[in-house]
Amino acid sequence: MGQDRRVPRISESICALEDNLTASSCVNPGSSMPEDRNIYLPNNGQTRHIRRPVDVDHLYRDPDKDLPVLLVATRAPRSPLSTNTSRDTHWKLAWGVGINTVGIPVERQIHVVRDLDHLINWGPLTKLSEGHTKAVTVTTMSLEQRRQLESIASATPVRKPDGAWNSQDWLRTVLEASVQQGLITQNECRTALAAICDV
Repeated sequence: MGQDRRVPRISESICALEDNLTASSCVNPGSSMPEDRNIYLPNNGQTRHIRRPVDVDHLYRDPDKDLPVLLVATRAPRSPLSTNTSRDTHWKLAWGVGINTVGIPVERQIHVVRDLDHLINWGPLTKLSEGHTKAVTVTTMSLEQRRQLESIASATPVRKPDGAWNSQDWLRTVLEASVQQGLITQNECRTALAAICDV
């Protein structure tokens, strides 16, 4: 890597970051959010009527060692009548934290999930690894850096449904914030996105 990876303090709001995304960033400028804060869901889309997904963090702790952080793409199910495109592919960040008793990998995951009519940011979750279409390594991070990444993701808001903005736009914002905070380089961000953008 060759760069100074000391983890800086989060010193700016994610909303302000999204307002200032430019074509020179690793994020598609068309995915940036306008200044109207009314487009965001309160509490990251979480409500008391929706149960938090199962999280096995208490059984599989994130180890204190360097681990590769993956950008994972899972293509939407297709059928003869499907009109899905690469924009319908679900994106997440993940890294392995163990293997369960029957040999299934366990991973720490960062993404937004859909519940009926909107997306929800639950923050980081530890779950059994799921099938995916493609995964690429973004970079290798220490435990401290991964915790910083989790803080960035937890602070990244979720838009109200508009028929266009989705998990890819949310994750692009997380990656751009990670570039701003020095967790990953601009080149690492661009390379990872380029590898999965057409999945």
